[in-house]
Amino acid sequence: MIGWEDDLPWAKGDILIALLTLLKLATDNRQKDALVYGILYLDGFLPNEMEYTRRCATIGKIKSINKDMKSGLSTDDILGKYNGKK
Repeated sequence: MIGWEDDLPWAKGDILIALLTLLKLATDNRQKDALVYGILYLDGFLPNEMEYTRRCATIGKIKSINKDMKSGLSTDDILGKYNGKK
């Protein structure tokens, strides 16, 4: 679930202290990743919905290109695929 700054029920500083405390106590990597994401959000790295959507699209494309490279496609094939020349 994504929340935007206007929707935060408490002050940023209070939430940040809580997230940092939980991060210190977290035992599994998925918990740590979620907490780090929350901290980055509060620190302004994910300032709004449009920026978040743009970053997700970029990450998705990078993952897809990485998968293509691992499957053995050449860089020319990958370039053609993403430029619409299949």
